[in-house]
Amino acid sequence: MAHRHRAQQSIGKTAYCGTNPAAFADMDHVIPYPEGPTETGNIAPACRQHHRAKTHMGWNYQVLGPGLYLWTSPAGQRYLRSHAGTHPIDVLPPGPPPDPLPEQP
Repeated sequence: MAHRHRAQQSIGKTAYCGTNPAAFADMDHVIPYPEGPTETGNIAPACRQHHRAKTHMGWNYQVLGPGLYLWTSPAGQRYLRSHAGTHPIDVLPPGPPPDPLPEQP
């Protein structure tokens, strides 16, 4: 299964990582194991560094279509990743994030 899935992807799918061929990538569970099944609809290639960033550092992504991924950083910034590269779709203003809104009673 992993060999077939790697063959369908030309490069890894992580934001700003386009130099690692999918043939050398880890197979990452989109929905983390054990909640997500190990099947072609729930795995995608990721270089080891980005696989660990998703697993341990708060990054996550959604598969929007074959070879099209929406990555979200721990800070909430989103990036569209495709064969054409990585494109930020949210531009946050410089400086620290604003304080959250107070909770409503």
